[in-house]
Amino acid sequence: RRVLEHINRASIAGSEVSPAYNCQSDDLMRIPGLINEAVVSIRTLARPETGVFVPREGESMYGIKKYDLPEDFRSMKGGGVYQVKDGRMEGFGGWRLFGSRAILLPEGEFLVEYCRYPDLLPEDPEEDFDYVQDVEVLYAAIYYAAANLVMMEDEFVYSALMRDYENRFARMITPVACTTGSVGDVYASFGGDGL
Repeated sequence: RRVLEHINRASIAGSEVSPAYNCQSDDLMRIPGLINEAVVSIRTLARPETGVFVPREGESMYGIKKYDLPEDFRSMKGGGVYQVKDGRMEGFGGWRLFGSRAILLPEGEFLVEYCRYPDLLPEDPEEDFDYVQDVEVLYAAIYYAAANLVMMEDEFVYSALMRDYENRFARMITPVACTTGSVGDVYASFGGDGL
């Protein structure tokens, strides 16, 4: 409904437009796919959605363990793996991705922070379907869907709506965050003084 409001197709003279009117039902069928396109773009390029994975059961390989990654795994988040020791979490660099669906870790307790693929709308959502996304993501997706519905009919409205989507998208870009911590002396084994 919000998508149709942006292109003046939600109501006529204060009454809600029936899905049987004009191309309304075609538009309603296209909206979930367009919303999904926008959400995937936003969540993979501008504002990644993160998840945390606690490796539990892994397959032993050459003294290390291979853990399957969650189904929604897209990529590692910066910093990514933390080792839990003595009640503290410390950044851990001794991990490797194994293919695109597994991670290799030594024995121990770890937390893996990753970027995940977003949940998507079903093709034909029920009226009361609860779609959980950040408000900013949803509103940007609404502009994207509305723009694409009018693309072939009105280039001026399309341009205005797409420009609004692109501005919202740009404002959502997550800045790169740096993590700090001490780095061990990698040259100590070569005769360095360990400073």
